[in-house]
Amino acid sequence: MKNKRLGSDFDDFLRAEKLLSKTEAAALKRGFAYPVQLAMKKRNISK
Repeated sequence: MKNKRLGSDFDDFLRAEKLLSKTEAAALKRGFAYPVQLAMKKRNISK
């Protein structure tokens, strides 16, 4: 059976709106910041 979904994917939409690189950059920053935030909270360290 073929893929039931039609149309493009979300990356294609972001690329067409010229938002893909900004979105990927934000995701990387959040992916890095979250574990740091958790570690700081665990050790009671503030910014």
